[in-house]
Amino acid sequence: MRILESMTSMIAGSRFHLNNQRSSNSGLHEDSSDAISFNFDSINRETTNDHPLVNPNIGVSTYNSTKSPRPLIIWHGLGDSYNSEAMYRVFEILRSVVPDLYIYSVFLDEDTEKDAQKSMFANMNEELDAVCERVLADPVISMALKNQHDGGADSHSGVNMIGFSQGGLFSRSLIERCEGLNNINNLITFGSPHNGISDLPECGKTDWVCHQRNKFVKGHIWDKNIQQNVVFAQYFRNGAGSHGYNEDYEKYLENSIFLKDVNNEGEKGDEMYKKKLTSINGKFVMVRFEKDKVVVPRDSAWFSDWQPKISKNEDHVLIPLIESRQFREDLIGLQEMLNSDKLVFESINGEHMSISEGDLEKFARAYLT
Repeated sequence: MRILESMTSMIAGSRFHLNNQRSSNSGLHEDSSDAISFNFDSINRETTNDHPLVNPNIGVSTYNSTKSPRPLIIWHGLGDSYNSEAMYRVFEILRSVVPDLYIYSVFLDEDTEKDAQKSMFANMNEELDAVCERVLADPVISMALKNQHDGGADSHSGVNMIGFSQGGLFSRSLIERCEGLNNINNLITFGSPHNGISDLPECGKTDWVCHQRNKFVKGHIWDKNIQQNVVFAQYFRNGAGSHGYNEDYEKYLENSIFLKDVNNEGEKGDEMYKKKLTSINGKFVMVRFEKDKVVVPRDSAWFSDWQPKISKNEDHVLIPLIESRQFREDLIGLQEMLNSDKLVFESINGEHMSISEGDLEKFARAYLT
């Protein structure tokens, strides 16, 4: 119980927040300031289907497979919920760019509080299976997936996906594992720990309680009970180093119940994961936050690897994706995707999940229209 309580107290810093700053920079690279509050009372929460929060504002009867924009599957982050105020604001911003956008907001439980709780404490192997079934059962998503991709510029075939923080990792994992999820256009992930986290969110230099808590939690990260029940422990990872193997990395390979599998790092890799991910029709867009202190190291969002730390006070020595074991052995197809111009690396000059309206609008214009 003490371990779970310690882990629960760490969640607040990982929730994502929006600010309404507009960018004057060109392209998709943007500076984001501290978050400010939105007037959530103005949000339209009317619905036209039985599940009021999966698909806010647009009903099944309005979807046209040849005229409507591609549906969007969106997955929230740690400690958030699929129908939170921030997520509703995201829906509004995206629809300001893509009118009539059908949005399926992934949930682990229909109850808001339970959904947030499960984003912290659950077995993600089991939850991915359940999400797969629910997504494929959605009538609009099912219809869009069945449309044959014709490769044309005006094609409305397939669906797009967005994942925030750990939701991006799970979105990518869903593509790999969900057998019927075969017609994905673009996948956009924001600050997602694709290659795991090797440390917990940074503590202030004088925050002794935080330092002691992190030390305690990390000391139990490979406990079987923690691996099976604590979500972020399931993507904790020791760096493989430049040679691909070391003692700490072996502990990860021996004990990880989730990330090791979806990254195909175990002894028995699954070729289907590689086949599914490389079959994305459009782009796999990985967005990194320049000032990220929650996903440690931040470049995990770009699938970078790292050397194991010799001491706790030293910084991570990063190994770029193209020099990593993941890329060299092409475990899940990233080398193939890079060679096919399907990988996109973007940055936001802000803290973890500090996303402006301008950020969302620009990514929506580039990848959802």
